[in-house]
Amino acid sequence: MGVKIDKAFYIKTKKIISNFEADKQGLTGEKFSCPICNATLSFTKHFEKNYPNKVVKVSPFFSLIPKVVHNEDCKYNTAGRVKKIMKKAIELKDFIEMDPSKKPIIRLQVVTEELESKENPKDDVPNENDAHEMEVENDGSLSPYLSAMKQIMILRSEVENNNVLKSEIKLKYKKKMVSWDNFYFGQKEVEYIKLTKYLDKKSIPKHPVCIEGYITKPLEYVKFPNKSEFHKVFIEMPYINGLDDEGKKEIPSVSFLIPIEMEHIKRKIESEMQKGNNQIVAYGKPYFKKNTGRQPLTEYHNVTLYINKKAQFHCFNDTM
Repeated sequence: MGVKIDKAFYIKTKKIISNFEADKQGLTGEKFSCPICNATLSFTKHFEKNYPNKVVKVSPFFSLIPKVVHNEDCKYNTAGRVKKIMKKAIELKDFIEMDPSKKPIIRLQVVTEELESKENPKDDVPNENDAHEMEVENDGSLSPYLSAMKQIMILRSEVENNNVLKSEIKLKYKKKMVSWDNFYFGQKEVEYIKLTKYLDKKSIPKHPVCIEGYITKPLEYVKFPNKSEFHKVFIEMPYINGLDDEGKKEIPSVSFLIPIEMEHIKRKIESEMQKGNNQIVAYGKPYFKKNTGRQPLTEYHNVTLYINKKAQFHCFNDTM
């Protein structure tokens, strides 16, 4: 488990091998170790993800075998990465509190307040894979709250599943603890269904949520009856085969809206898409609405996030 690794030490040849070369040679079941701390690794070959209109191949990767951890100072140590992310934010008592086991609890109401503040187009978010951006991480121009949230999204895109971060980070909105499972929703069909069921209540949860998805096509300009204008990010809808208890097909539909004046955010996402980074994870306050589809007994469960800041999203690609 843990962070997905693209290179490993191959025990048999005593040489470093890439994930793609291991996939090409069909080395599933062979013995590998971390190139930094020698922790024992396993290899997962590429596999397919099914979407309604496409099938994508997920890139192969190396990862920890069960009950093994990386050394504390290894860059692939998830707990160490979390501590690094929280290092500056933890000094902000209004944002972070520590539980009895010394694990950080993020106060999501502070994140909500920051999302409502005005965006500075010159602000950017550090990416630890980019030395230049790391240099400006603490220059004071970027909210440390949103910087921490962005880094968590980046880390989540690099690990195998939610369980890793769930064990390391706790969330709280005002006085109520928020389960990680009610905060982060992945790309799988079951995750989107869980998201819409969570939001389909008399009182929609007020805390922000994080949604991962696959961008299906170029961003489009949209204008609503109230004359508000946006750039729309279309997220791939899951394939729903079954019906609910009333015989209806309920289809989760997720989209992100960028205010028309936030042109720099639109350009950033388009730039990432040009690099092949068509997967996106974003967080914000969710809006939920049901609409009847054109086909009989079809109902769309629409979930919308408004993206007002670059720190709200991260584009990546784990496919071949």
